[in-house]
Amino acid sequence: MDYQHKEYSFHDLKYISSSEAPSLDIPSLEVDGFYMPKDGGAYMIFSTHPKKNKTVVCPNCKSTNTVFSGYSRTRLVHDVTRNFNRVDILVKPQLCRCNECDNRFLMPVEGIIENRQMTTRLYEYLKKECFLQPHTTLASLSGFSVETIQNIMDEEIEVFEEKRRNHPIEAPRVLGIDEKHIVHTMRGTLVDVESGVLIDMLENNKAETMKNGIKCLANWDRNIKVVTTDMNNAYISWLEKLLPNATIVIDKFHVIQDIQRKINETLPILYRYRKQMIKDISDSKEKARQAAILDIVKVNKYLFKYSTERIVRDNNKAAQLATVMNEFREFAFLRNLYAIVEEMYNKATREEAEKVWEAWEQYLPPIGKKQYKDWCDTYDFKEELFKPFQSFSHTSFMRFKPFILKYFNEGCRFTNAATEGLNNNIERMNRAGNGYTFHHLRAKALYAPTLIDHTVYSFNISSIKEEKPTITCGCMINGYSHSANTYTIIYKYSFSSYFERIKLNPINIYESNDFIESLFVPATDNDIPFISFKGFDNTEPMDA
Repeated sequence: MDYQHKEYSFHDLKYISSSEAPSLDIPSLEVDGFYMPKDGGAYMIFSTHPKKNKTVVCPNCKSTNTVFSGYSRTRLVHDVTRNFNRVDILVKPQLCRCNECDNRFLMPVEGIIENRQMTTRLYEYLKKECFLQPHTTLASLSGFSVETIQNIMDEEIEVFEEKRRNHPIEAPRVLGIDEKHIVHTMRGTLVDVESGVLIDMLENNKAETMKNGIKCLANWDRNIKVVTTDMNNAYISWLEKLLPNATIVIDKFHVIQDIQRKINETLPILYRYRKQMIKDISDSKEKARQAAILDIVKVNKYLFKYSTERIVRDNNKAAQLATVMNEFREFAFLRNLYAIVEEMYNKATREEAEKVWEAWEQYLPPIGKKQYKDWCDTYDFKEELFKPFQSFSHTSFMRFKPFILKYFNEGCRFTNAATEGLNNNIERMNRAGNGYTFHHLRAKALYAPTLIDHTVYSFNISSIKEEKPTITCGCMINGYSHSANTYTIIYKYSFSSYFERIKLNPINIYESNDFIESLFVPATDNDIPFISFKGFDNTEPMDA
């Protein structure tokens, strides 16, 4: 975004009397005048001079035997904004001379940083906000360049990194590992899954970089008991060697995501196949009825990807899905390829989950050409319908099945939901900055949460208590004189403020919910040996 630059001179400003001017609130400065633009621009400027300081220390010899020797060139100092108005301060610094070493120097002004054209409070503001706001926004608010904001941030990053080096972060019990394509490269991320805190954002996701990132954590070899990750062979290979005593769990979010991806590929194939079949129907009424039901699929593709819990909250959605499943068996088969895995994740024990998983294997289309043809003949499907699920069967089962099922081990029901959420936050930061270096983006992701105040302020109205009225005689109340014979009641109120510190915990959207299992009942149709919705098994197809 291009910002318009407006430069004013004193001819463009109007003087505001001291009674109408706001307080500068810098005790070391005496305000000579307050000005604002005649054109109504959002700008304020204070003309000031430093108050005389009786004791001035010479920076050269540290002597206090100094004298005033005139004024230096006027400085323009930037201050924090007020009511969306940029604020600048004109300061005419005093020159001092040391009688001991004859050194001439500028008298320091409390509240203004000597080597920067800014007040101390603006500097403190920028030190924090450079981690929380886009640098271009801060540059426009403060009057400095983006490079100046980045320099301030670099100084603060070094302070944080020094603390990190001296006090390494304790390794978590449950470590989440993932990656995100940011600033032209895949970046590895390490997350404490239980607390939802980002531990580190690494320069890349190569094995050595990721391993070194873990080894930088204190007690990494003893603390880490569970590692959650996605379906990445490279990660699992070195994790098994680096953390032989930890349980590696494939995140169920990625399992569900892979199934949804295959559903996205399969749905258009099924739709085109069924649409062609409807065209060949001679009965016009039956043709219109089936076409209307097929339109449900066209408009509501999400019905085949949403969780059952989400669908059954809306009777209309559940009825639509039941209608499509009862009418078109290939769509029922597709939905149940998703629903049976969803049901598996609601099982209480690993043994129960393995039975569901093994039953699901029988319904997945195999890889081999002959085997796939036999599978199509068994379920009476055309060969082109479920080809996308062939690759899913191969990649998931050959390598990842043991790690997927470890989710059901005792104490291992963790997902990468917190890791995925933090990755999305990093991506949003990057988009907002539009040009951050990896160095600055990593610092924002790591240290911004430590600077955010999670305090919520509110006022408890019930805390206002009316006290007994006080009767006064012949006193001045609210600027009016009252005679001795007039009684005025003064109500006194006491106020108490209330605040609470809120800890924001990550929400696990895949948290186990046993009641979902009760939504399923075995289907009675032998052609579809899966699951159908309770209460919708006998639902008549919706009218066209």
